[in-house]
Amino acid sequence: METNGHDEIGRKVELAWLAAFYGGMLTEKQKLCFDMRYNQDLSLGEIAEELEVSRQNVHELITRSAQKLRKYEAALGSMNYPQRAALILRQYLEDFSPAEIERDVAAAYGTDRFRDPAVAPVRRLDDSTFVLELFHGPTLAFKDIALQLLPHLIRRSAEKNGETREVSILVATSGDTGKAALEGFRDVPGTSCTVFYPLEGVSDVQKLQMVTTAGENTHVIAVRGNFDDAQTGVKELFSSETFGEKMREKGRVLSSANS
Repeated sequence: METNGHDEIGRKVELAWLAAFYGGMLTEKQKLCFDMRYNQDLSLGEIAEELEVSRQNVHELITRSAQKLRKYEAALGSMNYPQRAALILRQYLEDFSPAEIERDVAAAYGTDRFRDPAVAPVRRLDDSTFVLELFHGPTLAFKDIALQLLPHLIRRSAEKNGETREVSILVATSGDTGKAALEGFRDVPGTSCTVFYPLEGVSDVQKLQMVTTAGENTHVIAVRGNFDDAQTGVKELFSSETFGEKMREKGRVLSSANS
């Protein structure tokens, strides 16, 4: 009996962890049942009473959910980073075809962008310590993970919504975000990126990273003041009807980016 008890506890812990990682891929009803079963520790009968369904229905729902979570765990564990990213994105970007997602992911996480083919490798330090490395992107910042993909999704979304104007990105930065945004949007068709940074508020390395960015659609502007001044200025541009009208006349639509 003790062994069975330990097995049951182990199974609950396993499923709770799987739900924490992949719960977003479950339906709302599946997530609710899982939460009630494994976080609130309710019995099948209590869940059935709460949801006004049969006990058998709850059992089947939780069983299917567990199978789904284990399937994702098995599939994701054998994939490389781009494949894993594409699989996860497909669960949320319902308006994007699998082929479109795969193209955008390939453009974001190719070997020409990340120095390590694993993109975000996990290094083992000892039997109980592992480190996730997020510095292999073009700017050495963890924000590359998000900002290499975002421009391609923005461009794709604009196309799907019939938006033919240039998506003009305005960003205020105190350091890492600026260069990561510039590199992400660099030469992505249908976009441009302008970064405002405090003249004396970033490190020399960060400043050099930004002002030496290549690309025909990237711009860097120094602001006399601190980061709050730069951020306030960008917010004022977004709220200015005059500036908005000028951008529309030039065939541009404003947006922003962060990670």
